[in-house]
Amino acid sequence: MAELRARTIVEAHLYLDLLRADGRLGDDDPGDPGGWTILTEGPRSWTLHADGAGGRFHPFTIEIRYADLAEARRTGARFGPGRSTLIDAGEWLEMAEAYVEQAVEAEMAAVGARGDRELPEQALLAWRFAVDVAAEVLRFLPDAADELPDSAFWTERGRATRRADPDLFTRAALTHRLQTYEQLRDDFIALVGEH
Repeated sequence: MAELRARTIVEAHLYLDLLRADGRLGDDDPGDPGGWTILTEGPRSWTLHADGAGGRFHPFTIEIRYADLAEARRTGARFGPGRSTLIDAGEWLEMAEAYVEQAVEAEMAAVGARGDRELPEQALLAWRFAVDVAAEVLRFLPDAADELPDSAFWTERGRATRRADPDLFTRAALTHRLQTYEQLRDDFIALVGEH
């Protein structure tokens, strides 16, 4: 693999989840990354080393620079500053939809189980991730453009998502999606309160 860089540790772990989901870490799922990754601290960055899970895949490392982590903390950007170089726009959009599904399921369970504090917290976390992940797709949109450029899609999965429905990747559609997710998150907060 080429040199890999994540902006935050959270982004690095999302990338590992995508690799597992796509079977890019061997034919059989290597399981929880906690069993085959090591996070080490260096002079200018953290390094997340994937050791190959007993030969299932070629080992690789992901660098997470301290400067990016500091900027993420300063701005509150969950996945860090700038655009991702690990996860393409199509993959971010798919993940946003997955988090919305998780949020809706958790929200429905929370409404049906009054008094359970864990379920509303799970739903709210999923809504927050859905919003943050959807915002990542917009980072690939150049200032004057009405739709994402080809360069925003470098994985087969991302390109397939775009081919399936190119209209999802226009400025209008992406902005509408983000606003909808924000409204749904805010509606849920109004219903259960901030956790």
